[in-house]
Amino acid sequence: MAKNPKMGKVVKFMAIGSSISGALAGTTAAGYFVGQYLDTLFGSTYIFTLILMLLGVGLGLAYMIYTLQRLGKSNDES
Repeated sequence: MAKNPKMGKVVKFMAIGSSISGALAGTTAAGYFVGQYLDTLFGSTYIFTLILMLLGVGLGLAYMIYTLQRLGKSNDES
């Protein structure tokens, strides 16, 4: 069976998209749970949760930008 080059690109883009969405969700969720733990540990309100969730969103966005820039460079070369 011959390989379809268009199908390979579709699969590549789907894998990158799922990687980005997993990173965004994972870093945000990690920030939430670690923040909840620290808020409980130190008896504070929601300050750690808020800060760490924002940090998680920022890290997820940074990963997304980095990945899309790398994807753009790899498409330019091919």
